[in-house]
Amino acid sequence: MAPVLMIDPGHGGKDAGGGTNQYWQEKDLNLQISLYQYNRYKELGIPIGMTRMKDETLTPEERTRRVKASGAKYCHSNHINAGGGDGAEVIHSIYSDGKMAKMIGEELKKAGQNFRSAYTRTLPTNSQRDYYFMIRDTGKVETNIIEYGFADSSGDDIQQLRSNWRDFAEAVVKAFCQFAGYPYRSPSSTTQRIESVKKPENNTSGESATGNGSAGRLLILPADAETWRVYPLGVSPVKGNEKGFLKPSKFRGLEYTIEGSTQTHVYIIETANFGRVQIYAAPSTGAKIVNGKDRGSEKSGYAGLRAESKVNNLRFYSRPSWSDKYVVNTIDKGIGFPEIVDKVKVGKSYQYKVKNSKGDIYYLTANPAFVRIV
Repeated sequence: MAPVLMIDPGHGGKDAGGGTNQYWQEKDLNLQISLYQYNRYKELGIPIGMTRMKDETLTPEERTRRVKASGAKYCHSNHINAGGGDGAEVIHSIYSDGKMAKMIGEELKKAGQNFRSAYTRTLPTNSQRDYYFMIRDTGKVETNIIEYGFADSSGDDIQQLRSNWRDFAEAVVKAFCQFAGYPYRSPSSTTQRIESVKKPENNTSGESATGNGSAGRLLILPADAETWRVYPLGVSPVKGNEKGFLKPSKFRGLEYTIEGSTQTHVYIIETANFGRVQIYAAPSTGAKIVNGKDRGSEKSGYAGLRAESKVNNLRFYSRPSWSDKYVVNTIDKGIGFPEIVDKVKVGKSYQYKVKNSKGDIYYLTANPAFVRIV
């Protein structure tokens, strides 16, 4: 059966993409978002295809050829923007009414992302032709280019894309279902596990699709551990293959949501500095694995300590939320709150519940890339 929708993870292979920064390469984040959506559309029973399912170099001609040859009616081309702005954008054809682009924008707003605009652009030499080749050269396919945020944002895009990319990917799925008339249902708990570890038919990421029942639980690294090796996906997790070292003692312990398992006591986690990696955490290492509801017993590792921003313009909130409407203000690098009260899960990531000198309660991200505990 021909796909109804093609997903195009922008760039790939030798082309890292302009929306690259110290935390990700655009091509990888584009693929991560796209594979999530691929699995969701499969779950919803929507015929779906992709221009690439691995890190692959595609010429513009081959990319658009795959879209046209698929027989699909629609195409989403996933990208991360650059240029110093903040927020998401959707670009559609001058020959489209823009309805789907606007619906995607509305759902991205509901998911907590700023939405700049849905717009068109034409060639400077020919106002009758679309500017972007993915729109211009995909024939009768209705293609939207989705820019999920800015890799060099001075606002909160970097923080949001690292913490909430799944929410933004899901927002596009929901918008497409509403536009195309397909029944939509929220992700099941099974889907939440599968999207991080499932291998599509020709995925070569090296991740295991089996797991060991730990997905969704918390991995807690002890505060007395100076360093902890992490390994790239697709390699044997042994000394010499490490991608880098976590530093639990620096943060009085670290904790991560387990996204899957590649073998016994080897888990997939997403880190601030190294992205998605493998980590060996057998009980003999001192690591603990707990259910989210049981994590209160670990509170003493940070409760009562100071939370300090590592970056400028870090947002804090009046309640545990990532929504713009609950933003109270921002703090700059070196500014913080004198007391951490608790650490709470908000969506798929965490915030510190903090108290200022007057006793007022606020919430800010617990991502160690943005906040240090002192």
